[in-house]
Amino acid sequence: MYGTFNQQGLGSIVSHNVVNPSTAEIMDLISKIIRSFECVVDIPKTEIDDVRDDLESVVEQINSASPKKNRLQKALARIKKFVSDFSLKLSVSWATDKVTTTDWTSITEKIEQFITTMR
Repeated sequence: MYGTFNQQGLGSIVSHNVVNPSTAEIMDLISKIIRSFECVVDIPKTEIDDVRDDLESVVEQINSASPKKNRLQKALARIKKFVSDFSLKLSVSWATDKVTTTDWTSITEKIEQFITTMR
């Protein structure tokens, strides 16, 4: 969904485009990432279970009629921490399942965009 916000100030027009990320894209990436956890090695199962819970929380909130911004922000922060803490180990594991660092970057950016479009 696209929108344009125009604000006139002192004789000039400022235009801001707002792009709402596709929830389908978010869901597809989360599904791909969750499936890849079976191939992850050398990361404690509890850490994988925790980030899986956070990803599932994102899905739940996106599918909700009234998503909670605070829950999305907390889940996103924990997802980012997981990637930061285990990025080297994940890179090796993901290479075998075609999940890349770009996928993680993309999912965090899309969740951030979704959050910024919330009121």
